[in-house]
Amino acid sequence: MASPSLSPSASPSPSASSPPSPVASLSPSPSEGQSSGATVDCTEDLLTVVVKKVSSPVNHLLIEAVNKGSRTCVLYEFPYMRFTADREEPVEPVEDSSPNAVVTLVPGATAYAGVTTASTDGSGAASGHRATTFGLVMLTEEDGGDQTEAQIPLPGGSLYVEDDSARVTYWQVSRGDALMW
Repeated sequence: MASPSLSPSASPSPSASSPPSPVASLSPSPSEGQSSGATVDCTEDLLTVVVKKVSSPVNHLLIEAVNKGSRTCVLYEFPYMRFTADREEPVEPVEDSSPNAVVTLVPGATAYAGVTTASTDGSGAASGHRATTFGLVMLTEEDGGDQTEAQIPLPGGSLYVEDDSARVTYWQVSRGDALMW
């Protein structure tokens, strides 16, 4: 299975003459309004995954997943991830961020997930460490994420993480929704 590609730098601003970008949407069912088999699960080989540091809110990362395939794909729940390969427990999801639907990506569309890396008040400092990678598995309808874990380097090479404070949002259709948690 191919690993997601990573680009820690910011994306260039779209020019005024750029065509509109494809958009992600929320669907109660992956095939609603489409013929059977029209959508597939979004897996690492169908996505380009970009991890970015953001200036606001503090102690956050943004995961962007772009459908680089030719078919519409579906993202389920949240990015199943953990910081540093030797950590056994995955990062817990922010349950309140669930959109109560799957995120559907047409080719070229982007979905987002926000990651809280540390508390703002230092309350999680006892579990703090420097992480250099995070493991990522895309959850699917069939296997619930029984795929190879891709080890993705973090922007800037390493990042301070508090395992007790780290949280990840469910997949969202907008950057703002992903970073509001």
